[in-house]
Amino acid sequence: MEILNKDKLWLRIILSSIVSVLFIALVEFGFEVELNIYLIMLIWVAFIIIFCIDTKKLSRKIIINAISEENLEREKDKEITRTYTWQDMLKYKRRNIEILTRDLPNLLTSDVIQKHEKKYKLSEKRNKALILGGVLTTQNQQSCRVLPWFFNHSYDLDMDSDTLEQYWGIVNEQTAIDSLNKLSTYSENIRQLNNMYKRMVQNDTLNQNDSYKKAYNFLKSVGIKETNIKMVKQMDAWNYGRGVWLAQSCFNLDYISEKEAWQYIENMADKAYGMYTSFEEFWAAYFIGRALNYDGDTLHIFHDNLKYLLYHKQSPVKEVRF
Repeated sequence: MEILNKDKLWLRIILSSIVSVLFIALVEFGFEVELNIYLIMLIWVAFIIIFCIDTKKLSRKIIINAISEENLEREKDKEITRTYTWQDMLKYKRRNIEILTRDLPNLLTSDVIQKHEKKYKLSEKRNKALILGGVLTTQNQQSCRVLPWFFNHSYDLDMDSDTLEQYWGIVNEQTAIDSLNKLSTYSENIRQLNNMYKRMVQNDTLNQNDSYKKAYNFLKSVGIKETNIKMVKQMDAWNYGRGVWLAQSCFNLDYISEKEAWQYIENMADKAYGMYTSFEEFWAAYFIGRALNYDGDTLHIFHDNLKYLLYHKQSPVKEVRF
């Protein structure tokens, strides 16, 4: 359908206004004309009728066209589940739509992402470090193989900065550093979590804690073996996993430098790899920590991300050894 320009409607309104002014001037000032005044009025009424009818048709066409464009956008949105371009990823991000399991690998292994990863290819050590923040990184449809995110002209940075401000209170360099310092050290929240978890293990009351049971069921649904879950002794992964992602986010939002970002990331990664024995154990500790400290009812939103990271053949986890 032809796209109609709304300026045509305004042009008609302007022209009718000009004719109206001329007609009023003709009658008001009594200009001498050969036509009878009644004939002039008849012509004017006819002009108004024709104008109104034609304008109504034009307006209807403009409305129909607008509806057609809206329907076209809806059809494009439906195609998101069947195409895997970066623009599709942006639509997912902006509209806060959860990615389906079958789509995530395709979205994160698209040609444009692979080119971006090759451009900023990392050493194995740094690659391993970034993977620890992978649950949140993939949740934001970004690669955990490189420090710089992929940007294009339509990427919505405001959403990322709003997220850090709303959930972390980060609005500048100092607030970013304060948050990262808390996550990268043995903070009070981790000390309390570890002590609480230790008491439950000693008293054999883990299975009586609703938050732990939710985390346990979630981890089992992803495919993590019970032996890996039972190996968990410390909840530090809850801070380290978030901290790696947060350092990457703060760098990409220009709150900290690249050097500072790597200092935080590598520091937390060194501690994590010295504390845990596998990615399964690390993320088991991460989600148990989340459930005990925060919320066990929303773990399901990370199901697809964790399953992709642990078990998909194209996951960055498959490229390194713990």
